[in-house]
Parts: sequence; structure tokens; C-alpha cells
Amino acid sequence: MIAPLRWSALRYMAESPAHYRYYLDHPVEATPAMRFGALTHALVLGVAPQSFVVFDGVRRGNVWTEFKEAHGEVEIVSAEEWERASACADAVKADPVCGKLLRSGIKEHRIEWSINGRSCMGTPDVNGNILVDLKVTPFANPNRLSWHCRKMQWHTQLAWYKDGIKAQGGYVEDVYLVTVTPKPPHLAVAYGLTPDTLTLGSRTWQALFERLLVCERTDEWPGYAQDVIPLDIEEDEFSLVIEGEEVSL
Repeated sequence: MIAPLRWSALRYMAESPAHYRYYLDHPVEATPAMRFGALTHALVLGVAPQSFVVFDGVRRGNVWTEFKEAHGEVEIVSAEEWERASACADAVKADPVCGKLLRSGIKEHRIEWSINGRSCMGTPDVNGNILVDLKVTPFANPNRLSWHCRKMQWHTQLAWYKDGIKAQGGYVEDVYLVTVTPKPPHLAVAYGLTPDTLTLGSRTWQALFERLLVCERTDEWPGYAQDVIPLDIEEDEFSLVIEGEEVSL
């Protein structure tokens, strides 16, 4: 039986089916930045006590081994990580706009739906009449966020959630992306996704989904290409970088 499809997996289809297949067999190991973001989420949304535990010691020896075994699958963080994430979370909650949005609905409520018989699921950070997702990112600046959002496909993730809620018979009036910088002064910014942006996100996930269905049906997971690709470089003045210096040719 195929597991319900999440956006966290489907997004790998944007790189290639081979990347998606590899992700299923080799789940990504959390980096310090990912762990910090997850802890900040937990503190903002109020699920930290169940998801994380603090170990403020040396991560080796019998004490560390016994601590790990005692806490099973719970994420272990240092006191310093907890302190930094708490400062970040407090900044988001204290922001008059972002804090209000994140208090406006149900927190981390899992939704499930089906598309052409393929089961799908998602867990929005906040959903109700509005849909809100929180991102901890150094690119919260309005001058950089649009580019980074497209690169990370955050608008597609939110469209995936919105369309999933609609498939359940629900309705979302507005969709928001709340961002906060991981370093002080932890600036928080709220972005409202426009209808055109959400339409682009919907078209994107639908294209990825259709490609996934073909791969699942045929059990073929190609990479970037299955044939020789012509490489055509325009004739123009160009330069090389040699030992840090640009050389025109």
C-alpha cells in the first residue's frame, strides 16, 4: 500500500523522479538549521514539550547514551539551541501582525484527502478561515523573499494545503506566509499570497503530481534526461575566473 503523499516528498519531483525515489528510501537527516527551525515552530505553536527535550551536557559517554535511549524518538537539543529558538519564537509571537495570524486558527491539524484515488495529506501550521505557514529564514527581507519563496516553492506548499482543504469540502479565505529571521533581532514579516501566486502554486503541484502518478504506475524513476542533450553556447564575449581574477577573452 502506498503511503499518503505529503508535499515534503512531492517537492522532490521538481528536481527529478530519481530524487523523489531516493528521498523515500533515504529520509533527510536534520541539519542544525532544520532543527532550529523545527524547534522555533514547536515553541510558537505550543507543541515543544512533546517534541523536544534539552540535554545540556557532552554528547558522548554513558550518560549521553542512557539519555538518548530514555527519550526514544524525541528530538534532543542543547540548552543554547533552546534559548536561541525561544528568543526567535518570542519575537514572532510578540509581533502584532504575525502573532495575531498565528493565533487565528487550529494549530498543526492534519488534513487528508484523495485525488483520483491517490491518498494525500498535509499538516498546515495554522488553518481555519485563513491558512498560515511559518518559515524561519534569513531571507525574510521583502526585497529577497519573493525570489527565495519561488526557489523553495513555499507558495506551492501553501496551494497544496489550500486545495487539500477545498477537497475536504472546506474553505480558506486568505493565505499567509509568516517569516522570521533566525538571528537577532529576529525580524518577523507577514506576506499575503495573491490569487495569481496561489494559482501558480496549484499548477505547479498538479504538474508534479501527474508526473508522479506516471512514475508510480510504470515504476520508472528517471533522472534529468534519458537521451543526449544538445549543448549550445551562444558566441559572445565571455570571461574566465582564474585564481580569483576575471579574465576577458
